[in-house]
Amino acid sequence: PNPPKYERNMEFYAWCKERGMYVHAPDPYYFRGINKDGMGYVETNWNLPLWEQITLARQNIYDGTWVKAPSQGWMFVPLVKYHGGWPQCCVEPAGFLHGEWEFYLSMYFATGVSPCYRGTRLYDDEEPASEALVQRYVAFNNKYRTILHADMVHLKRADGNGIDALLHVEPVAAKCRERAMLVVFHQSRAAAINTTLRVPLYYSGLDDVASVSRMGGEATTVRLRRDFSVTVRVEMAPASVAWWVFESPPGSAKRADASQRSVITHTPGLPGLFDATTKT
Repeated sequence: PNPPKYERNMEFYAWCKERGMYVHAPDPYYFRGINKDGMGYVETNWNLPLWEQITLARQNIYDGTWVKAPSQGWMFVPLVKYHGGWPQCCVEPAGFLHGEWEFYLSMYFATGVSPCYRGTRLYDDEEPASEALVQRYVAFNNKYRTILHADMVHLKRADGNGIDALLHVEPVAAKCRERAMLVVFHQSRAAAINTTLRVPLYYSGLDDVASVSRMGGEATTVRLRRDFSVTVRVEMAPASVAWWVFESPPGSAKRADASQRSVITHTPGLPGLFDATTKT
């Protein structure tokens, strides 16, 4: 008799694994051979207007990465019609340079999450700026690949109002120069934001001082508080994304046990995370 469907699937995953295949599957059977399954989303999310999809996607990433590494779960981008809601629900009618597509790119590349792109192209051949847009985020991923796929500390979940934030951390200095990367999303299209953000750096392995730069800009040296946190000034335009890279300053002392600071339990939203917030 034929084996049950479940066993056939498990045998297929094992067959793929034996041949060195990377298995992208809609099942969480990691011990039977798969490498990646869904981060967690509702199919009908993609019936909604694009900006609502983007908010929900960040909520799904925030929730899913409590139990998965960022690269362990996939998400989705409806470049063309998927379920319904045409044309408000997909990128192509709005255009690659309309804003939603860049926010999708920045959201997924900056969180280290790889989505499934449903469509026939990633840019418009007749709009060179749309190709340059994709190239910019691919270059960003290539430059920061290791830290983007490191453990994640959860700071603030997206709610569609104000900013939300996450922190990638890598305590093993031998893996990459970056010890942490703070990513902040400001999806509101109505107002700029000016706030002070307290960033917990304990799981980065940094101790006394850190070198911090915003989006490739000039680095400055900051001193960590006794709770291993630093304060970062966040000024962002409407509908924008920003990131800060934290490194060990040259010649700085490092704790011998820094490599043991793996994120066993992720940090929830911290009291006093936002010290002061004003919008203009």
